[in-house]
Amino acid sequence: MNLLPTPTQRMFGAVYLCAALLAIATWGVMQFPSSSVRFVGRDGAWVTVVDQGRIAAKLRATDPVVFQQGGQSLTVRALDLAFDKAPPVGGSEARAYFGAFDRLYRMGLAGSIRVTAPGLSAPLILKLRSRGLFDLGWDYWILTLGGIGCCLLGAWIGLLRPAEWGARMLALSGFSLMLSSASSGVFFARDVAAPGAVLQAMAHINMIGSLVCGGAMVAQFCGYPHRVVGRRVLIAICVVTAVVCVGVVTGWAPVTVSFALMLAEFVALIVLFLIQRRRSVGDPLARAALRWIGLSTLAGATTFVVISLAPLMNGRAPFVSQGFSFLPLFGIYLGIAAGVGRYRLFDLDQWAYRIILTVAGACLLLMSDVVLLAVLRLEAASAFGLSLLVAGLAYLPARNALWRLVTGQKRMPEADIFAMLEGVRFERDETLREQGWRDLLQTLFKPLEIAAVRSEAEHPMLLKDGLELTVPSVGAQGALIMRYAGLGQKLFTRADVRLVGQFVALMHSAEAIRDSYKRGVEEERGRIARDLHDDVSGRLLTSLHAPDSRLIREDVRTAVADIRTIIRGLTGERLPVSEILATLRHETFTRLDAAKVALDWRVELSPATDPVLDYAQYRAISSAHREVVTNILRHAQAASVRVVHSLTPEILRIHLEDDGIGFGGDGAARPGRGIGHVQRRLQELGGSAVFDDTGQGLRVELILPLSRS
Repeated sequence: MNLLPTPTQRMFGAVYLCAALLAIATWGVMQFPSSSVRFVGRDGAWVTVVDQGRIAAKLRATDPVVFQQGGQSLTVRALDLAFDKAPPVGGSEARAYFGAFDRLYRMGLAGSIRVTAPGLSAPLILKLRSRGLFDLGWDYWILTLGGIGCCLLGAWIGLLRPAEWGARMLALSGFSLMLSSASSGVFFARDVAAPGAVLQAMAHINMIGSLVCGGAMVAQFCGYPHRVVGRRVLIAICVVTAVVCVGVVTGWAPVTVSFALMLAEFVALIVLFLIQRRRSVGDPLARAALRWIGLSTLAGATTFVVISLAPLMNGRAPFVSQGFSFLPLFGIYLGIAAGVGRYRLFDLDQWAYRIILTVAGACLLLMSDVVLLAVLRLEAASAFGLSLLVAGLAYLPARNALWRLVTGQKRMPEADIFAMLEGVRFERDETLREQGWRDLLQTLFKPLEIAAVRSEAEHPMLLKDGLELTVPSVGAQGALIMRYAGLGQKLFTRADVRLVGQFVALMHSAEAIRDSYKRGVEEERGRIARDLHDDVSGRLLTSLHAPDSRLIREDVRTAVADIRTIIRGLTGERLPVSEILATLRHETFTRLDAAKVALDWRVELSPATDPVLDYAQYRAISSAHREVVTNILRHAQAASVRVVHSLTPEILRIHLEDDGIGFGGDGAARPGRGIGHVQRRLQELGGSAVFDDTGQGLRVELILPLSRS
């Protein structure tokens, strides 16, 4: 029986732990009293005094602020009272700083406090009141919820990949980042008065969490995606981080040491990134992960150093509030988590380059603005407008070239691609077509390997995080799999999937056209063979056994007419109805005249247009007409034949009537194979053949629709 918790249970445990920490932190912050007087000093040089929502005065950062209550008096530097000022972490300065907050907290609990300062026109009255949930600012929620989100994300990836060094370090950095951000949120949610011991503990936790988070990231790059240092280096990282944390907390090391360690961790990240990138040559999956991790880490860390850490080292307040200064760190963590978790690296790789180009455009705009302001001394609005113009003219035209340069994309022109594809699609030889299909894929994607694979998938798919791309079967060409795009330097992307899908669809359409053409050829060959067999061959065979020369000449004449019609069909010629009827009239007159049979040919109706018939139509009506005339000559013993045709835009009718013996009497015509052929041919085209014995001869009506559905 396995008593160890499952990954799901561990994940739920992490969720419950984070929820409990959030509840405790929120409850603790709500115990901090809210003050009627607040001090805001983000710029580091001036401190704004706000009394009950209105600005009361603006003090210098070094101006003394005096708090009086009864016989007690406390003097504090104005900047130290600003709620958005980062605190000292250790030493005597930290003890004095937190002691002042604690003393103000105790004075406020005892009653109102009188506040005076050099810049105040009149004393202010400071009162403390209880704080509600909606009194907590944006900074608190950004810091706590962001840290908890990073912690849960790290725990999730760590549980999914427990054996990987990068995943374990990601989980550690996520936990330490949560400690740093949540403690920072608690600290900066205070007003003028708060328990000094709690604030000092939050400052210590924040510093420890930040150092451990940076150390974990350095350790992660030491072993992910390739191990580049030994165990001793990892132990040294842990020892140095622990010593600095203890030294700053206990006060025997100045707080600047912690800042120096953070900068050292930042430099180490850059060096390790370059080493890992060099070690990942030939490993496209690792290179894609490193591009994304390196970009998010460097961009986020640089932003954090510029807006938060550098001002602190110069004795100034950060440029933004603490809540917003942590956003770059959250961005770093999300980027690292995406790389370590290998979530859709085939897309993240492309996004990394897009971010690089976007940042490059923003930097160009910023540099242009600074130069115009400093050198030409233009007004801010004019300088910004000119900066936009310079950035647009200099950067946007070169953006596509930069994109191709950094991504290495040098694909064939679209016209060449589709010309090559068309050559493959309509290649008649199956072997050459299969080879051309492989050559096209090789030219476009440059994979190290293209192999056959057994797959019934109808659409291309990415496998192994973009290392492989499956290509569905096309006609006789079975499914293929491509491995390691760009000669092993790239990953397949979703754009590649779409492109292959379009190619496969075009190949399928060509296969459908080719199959349709083959079926048409086979059907046409079958129809010609049937016509030759049923009509020409049958008539010639009959003529061999004819009792007299007249019947032989008649069969040969009819066979020649059938051959002439078949030849016209081979050329794809289409004939107008008027020409077909004229030919039939001439043939019928010649045949009947040779047998001393009179012909009465009439036209009942002629439409304004002369419809054109294809081979199947004029072959069917011509053969049917000839077969009826042949039966009259052989069996009817008729003296005259009357033919009437009527034509409408929809239907052609031919009415034949003789004065012979019909189906009665000896030697009369019987419905047999010839008549069956007549009926079958017309029925295939939606028409009909009706034979009616009137007692005074045979009446036949041939009907052919002119429009074919």
